[in-house]
Amino acid sequence: MWREFSQTVPEFSCSSVVDLGTTSTLSPEVLAAYDAPFPDQTYVAGARQFPVLVPASPEDPEAPANWVASVELERSRRFRSPRETGAVGRSVLRRARADGYADPSTSRE
Repeated sequence: MWREFSQTVPEFSCSSVVDLGTTSTLSPEVLAAYDAPFPDQTYVAGARQFPVLVPASPEDPEAPANWVASVELERSRRFRSPRETGAVGRSVLRRARADGYADPSTSRE
């Protein structure tokens, strides 16, 4: 749904996308700042492409790296200590493989 929306909505508003993804109320000035780099719709072509760059299935070549990144992001949200947010270990990679994702170190071309 998000991918289709990003490609088909006539007026793509970066500030609206950011606003929908936040848990706090953004001021009109902050929202305007998100739209400032895009004076018209020809400038949002790149922003429209970000959703289609995100892997949508385990078969996507970028899925393993994306899965590991999401695990690390979740860890960094839960644990603020550098010790807890260290490098991805073997247990994370084992869990990724168990969930159907290939080991990122062996799946790249």
